[in-house]
Amino acid sequence: MTHKHPCTKPFVRCDPWFRRLSEEKKENINPVLQQSTSCDAVMEHVRNTYQKVLTSNDIRNMKLKVAVCGCVVI
Repeated sequence: MTHKHPCTKPFVRCDPWFRRLSEEKKENINPVLQQSTSCDAVMEHVRNTYQKVLTSNDIRNMKLKVAVCGCVVI
């Protein structure tokens, strides 16, 4: 399938729809977000645990939501 770019695996994995975490995964990652100061460490944890590719902006948004309301919603 082709539209503006080829739909290869790297493009599809980085699509926001495929970066989303389930509610259970969000709850499991909550302690990691609270303890880790490095976006790279959180990205590596998510990549190793859930085989998801998150961006630095995804991590920052999740950390902000944890700080504000104590829950992760992306």
